[in-house]
Amino acid sequence: MQVFFITANYDTFNNPTLNGVFHLLEKNNITVYLFCPPQRKNFSSTFKNIKKKNITILPNRRRNKIKYLVNYLIFELYLLRTTLIVICKRPNRIIGIDPVGIVYANNIYRKVSYIFKNLKLDYFSFEIFFKDEGADKIAEIAACKNISNLIVQDETREKLIKEENKISDKVVIHQIPVAPIIEFDKNRGQESFRVKHNVPFESRLLLNFGSFNEWTGSEIVFNLLDKGLPELWILVIHSTFPLLPSINEKLLKYNKKRLQVVLSTDYIKTYQDVYYYIKQFNCGLALYIPGKTIYTGRNLYHIGLSSGKISSYILSEIPIIMSDLPFFRMLNEKFNFGHIVNSADNIYKCLKKFDSTEMRNMPSKELQELVDPKIKLNDYIVGLKM
Repeated sequence: MQVFFITANYDTFNNPTLNGVFHLLEKNNITVYLFCPPQRKNFSSTFKNIKKKNITILPNRRRNKIKYLVNYLIFELYLLRTTLIVICKRPNRIIGIDPVGIVYANNIYRKVSYIFKNLKLDYFSFEIFFKDEGADKIAEIAACKNISNLIVQDETREKLIKEENKISDKVVIHQIPVAPIIEFDKNRGQESFRVKHNVPFESRLLLNFGSFNEWTGSEIVFNLLDKGLPELWILVIHSTFPLLPSINEKLLKYNKKRLQVVLSTDYIKTYQDVYYYIKQFNCGLALYIPGKTIYTGRNLYHIGLSSGKISSYILSEIPIIMSDLPFFRMLNEKFNFGHIVNSADNIYKCLKKFDSTEMRNMPSKELQELVDPKIKLNDYIVGLKM
């Protein structure tokens, strides 16, 4: 059995849901053909079942017309090549990832579906773009008319994408949070973060795991550092990719009086290691600041359980300080696992009161089960084989 994935994203192997899918497909002896641009971080060598093929994505028409025509020809050649591979390999499923991926996948599906009657098209949605924010929706809406399954992260995002993309009620919906599949090993050790980075053992560690820039609250963090963290607290910025030089330089200046910030690029080999790494920290920080682009507008405002940062903290059983966004507020009211903030002063007060029981609420088992993707991903894989 073979499954084709098509994406325009450069960070496929940094997506914990996709890593989980690839892991389960490998366990089920299902071959994956991944059509994608060159990847920023390549874990594909850890998956023996993945055969990676490069693709190019159709460029923007507004750019140089001659360059557009040349790139269009290259795009059509890649599309033809991909279509021929589909015809030769006869996959059971073609899966488009995010808006550009599903459009590309649908182009191929329409060409071959009349040959292979049992072939299905599925849509993995991690980003939702909106027409009223400038997104071109025509091709994506057309593609969604052909999908059999839609993977989305929570009920809010399901409602939004079904309305925006005019998705039929006949499509099977799978609500699968962006989160790593974790195999717990109580006997496993973990290199001490404090020892490695020469951080005092009595210190308390506030972790920002993942992206750190304007849309993830960098300005609020700078305001907090200007004020100064409460005694014993140290902020750890762990980023998979290098920080912008301007942000990096600004963060380091806060260590002049005392250690306030540790910049970490600790290599986390697989998503199995995420739990053991995050578990060492006292509290997780998850800030999201909506903006005006198609990525940072309503897509970010309603990020919900497509935040791998939130899910990773929950599964690692540490309390969370998070932005005042609708889904987080609703989830926290139900499970009381963290603290909603909208300013540096709010964060400071949370850290200052951390000793009190009310400020150290841990994620419950019920909440962990809600964000754990393993059972739902397994159900989806079983459906692929039917």
